[in-house]
Amino acid sequence: MDFEIIKGLVSIITPCFNGEKLISRLLDSVLKQDYQQIEMIVVDDGSMDKSKDVILSYVDKFANRGYKLCYLYQNNSGQASAINKALPLVKGEFIAWPDCDDYYKYADSITKLVRSLSSKDDLGLVRTLGTYVDETSLLPLGWNLKFGNLDNAFQSILTSGFCAVPICYMAKASAINKAIPNRHIYDGDRPQNIQMFEPLAYYFKCADVGESLVEILVRSNSDSHSQKSISQQLEDLYGYIRIHMNTLDGMDISNEKKDAYKQVVRSWIGNEKLKLCISMFDKEQACRVHSELKLWKVSISKKDEAMYQILRIYPGLLKFLKKIYKHV
Repeated sequence: MDFEIIKGLVSIITPCFNGEKLISRLLDSVLKQDYQQIEMIVVDDGSMDKSKDVILSYVDKFANRGYKLCYLYQNNSGQASAINKALPLVKGEFIAWPDCDDYYKYADSITKLVRSLSSKDDLGLVRTLGTYVDETSLLPLGWNLKFGNLDNAFQSILTSGFCAVPICYMAKASAINKAIPNRHIYDGDRPQNIQMFEPLAYYFKCADVGESLVEILVRSNSDSHSQKSISQQLEDLYGYIRIHMNTLDGMDISNEKKDAYKQVVRSWIGNEKLKLCISMFDKEQACRVHSELKLWKVSISKKDEAMYQILRIYPGLLKFLKKIYKHV
């Protein structure tokens, strides 16, 4: 499928759900950019607040700046679905997909991303560091988003799942057309970044800008692992398995390679699930996950196997050891 590409144009796709109080920061940060060619599509994912009114109030502001802002609506279907609604419509040579609550830090943030992405023909995408800020004060929280090694970004995401937050990335449209030829990602129940990043990282190199060009909002009501039950945390991990499996299935690679990559994902996430069950002293869940790992023929470290066996046979002993040796 052929998609029109306008040279030099940057296309920004933003899913928005109940972003009435937050999206103005992102829209304002785009308006302040010194880059001259920008189009933006905001997909309202069934918001129940006044997100639509806020977004539409910026249409003329964008036009006056020489930019284009388009508002689309869909029934609540998730971020990946919102990306799928807009991705076939954008015409930019460069494409970014920030969430509605994050924003560009400097007036030249997009210029620097484009410059870095254009520096080498074999680059498919580029990413920037990010600064975490408080939701209300917008003051830095004293810690920045850090990345792993980019030498093999594809392998890194299979073994750690870490691919940062969407606003940190910008990709070439030509790379997206190669990695995601129908411009449709797996429409799962988790955020969209793995589905975008994994195919791009398989086919293309990813460069690091080397400085923080974006700010990432930390919400006070964000779900944390400490607030979730073990069942919810396990379901989150199962969700990531589904994303990886379906994303790999959609890639144009041999079944042999797909199976090998899927096994890498099962090994990483499966062991994370077992460690979680052990840390929560949940014998029943640990036994179920352990059986899964054996069925998947996934290796378990000697330490985790020993701790699992103690939990299975002497659960009280494991709790006692945890109190004495905090890092057992």
